[in-house]
Amino acid sequence: MTKTFGRADNNNVRFNKPDISSFHTKVTLLADNKFFVEDLNSTNGTFVNGYRINKATISLKDELRLSESTVLNLAEIFGLRKEVTVSKADPLDFSTEFLYLKEVWEDYQKNRIAIMKTTQKRSAFIRSGITLAPLIIWEILQAAYIKHLPPEGKAFWQSKYIVFSVMGSTIAMLSTGNINSNEQLSQLDEAFRVMYVCPNTACRTQLGNVPWQSYYNQGKCFRCGAKYNNNH
Repeated sequence: MTKTFGRADNNNVRFNKPDISSFHTKVTLLADNKFFVEDLNSTNGTFVNGYRINKATISLKDELRLSESTVLNLAEIFGLRKEVTVSKADPLDFSTEFLYLKEVWEDYQKNRIAIMKTTQKRSAFIRSGITLAPLIIWEILQAAYIKHLPPEGKAFWQSKYIVFSVMGSTIAMLSTGNINSNEQLSQLDEAFRVMYVCPNTACRTQLGNVPWQSYYNQGKCFRCGAKYNNNH
């Protein structure tokens, strides 16, 4: 199920607000109450947990906001059962919620390594093909033309073999220099950045690239004091 949000009449959910674009955001309901959010080149942006995004996969625990102040209640909009909120004996105890971030951290590391490995394999394959191409052309010339030449002609062309070899290697390096994973890594980093935040909704401080285990050992949020580990 997909819904669009914006100021235009033909959106699924319409907001008559000047800071909302005609077609602002698109949200698709996925399995397990997850959502894929895509900003539709809005002027004032789409924000997840306070951070502007282009695309992101989120859950009901995340805050989705359009522009400055329009917060979307996705459970209500998509007709989902609201999650039961259990009152806390300690309002700063977020140890259970913090455990979820371990999976977020581990998935990020695993996906980042996978992207890099895939890029390296693709580059190596293309580089090998381009490197061999001039040498194959050389062998064809050798069989069809060079072997029929007089000795001085053969000597001249055989001296050019190294030129073909170097040419293949050079073209391969130049051609694969721009084969990279920047776009994929950028999308992965953006999705990670909006999910890897302090679970205290009053805080939502971005936790950066500090490993999950480090925060667990530290035991609490450095900004709001939310407890990540009850052993501290």
